[in-house]
Amino acid sequence: MQGHNLLPRPPGPVLGGRASASHHCEETRFPAKQRRLGSTRPSDDSPHPSSALALCTALLVCSLLVACGSSESTSANEPNETPSPAESRPEEPTLQSPTGLPQGARRVDRAVLLDRTGFERPLVAGTIFIPHGWQTEGGVVWGNDYACTNGHAFAWQTQAPSGDAGMAFLPQRGWGWNSTGAPNGNCPTATIDSAAAYLDQLLPGLMPGGYRILERRQRPDLIAENSANAGVQDNGFQRTTVTVDAADVFVEYEQDARSLRGTVAALVTFTHIRTGGASYGVTTQNVNAFAAPVFLSYGPAEGYDPGFYEGLARSLLVDPGWEGQIVQHNRTMDRIHREGIMARAAIHADAMAEIREINQRAWDAQQKSSDRRAREFLEYVRDVETYRDPEAPGGTVALNNAYRDAWRLADGSYVLSNDPSFEPYRALGIDGEKLGVVP
Repeated sequence: MQGHNLLPRPPGPVLGGRASASHHCEETRFPAKQRRLGSTRPSDDSPHPSSALALCTALLVCSLLVACGSSESTSANEPNETPSPAESRPEEPTLQSPTGLPQGARRVDRAVLLDRTGFERPLVAGTIFIPHGWQTEGGVVWGNDYACTNGHAFAWQTQAPSGDAGMAFLPQRGWGWNSTGAPNGNCPTATIDSAAAYLDQLLPGLMPGGYRILERRQRPDLIAENSANAGVQDNGFQRTTVTVDAADVFVEYEQDARSLRGTVAALVTFTHIRTGGASYGVTTQNVNAFAAPVFLSYGPAEGYDPGFYEGLARSLLVDPGWEGQIVQHNRTMDRIHREGIMARAAIHADAMAEIREINQRAWDAQQKSSDRRAREFLEYVRDVETYRDPEAPGGTVALNNAYRDAWRLADGSYVLSNDPSFEPYRALGIDGEKLGVVP
């Protein structure tokens, strides 16, 4: 609706551009023995040069004696032939030249989403895996702009150091409309009636320089996974219908002379209440909508893989301690709202009180699941594999199940790979442990 910005852009760049905030990643060390990678710096207790020379001379003599003995043994049993270059075996990778990740493998870090201002002290709201070396910004934010969602929202993003790839969760939003013209509590009035229409309202603000839509899709998978509360309740006087809609859009756009592609996905729950009609008198209609945090990802047009980013989103886990605090906060806000409705109803005329009561029923239907609002948008990201990891909180870690194996490296990062021959030290020059799947 004109005049209402349902989803203002979060602080900092959203699509493209560099993130400037610090990178909050866990630095838990893997308890494995580290190898030294070709260090040549002398220590404080290094031997005197003359002692070192004597030692080297002794070692050289021993080497020559061993070489002579080996040569005699060879000549007595086999022809002493020098193999041709074609017959030589390729050199094994050295400590100074790791082979790198196998094709298709991914290295990820665990990042922390913080709620810095919502409670007495900063709390960890959740954790998520991000590509190795990326920076993060944001977390849970609080303010009057989010009054419709009980004062808080997710506004978080992560970007590659180059600034040309990233992903983000944008704030959840609510809105509504009704046939009486009455206000919708703390929520703006708007007639956005589908997830696709919601995306159409968002895209111009996310990509002000213009964009080209490559594909629109309904997401029946997300709808099915988030429809536990969908359905119809009808007592004759009031009919309540709860529906879930989900969609995403695949776009291409230019930024800083670079061609980028991105995906933006939305999940919206609609609560439609019809009251009255037939023998009950005048019919009124009331609709409330709640949009879960929008998930977006982007990267260079060549090689952009939206499935990889959605796989990372599947690793997002809400911290139980923070969630408990949010549940209590939501209950307090619901009580305050109900008390306010009752006070206003006592002041206004009976007719107005009846209208407000109708609106209250609609609000209650929308708020019925407020205890789950902190995690609603995470419910669709459960397509993961759970691995045993003694270094992770709770002793397990959830990672994208699109990969055959998962490894935890000595620096606390993880590698996901489909290559059965992958060995962390050979590939990256760092120790690692292969994780076992929890039955």
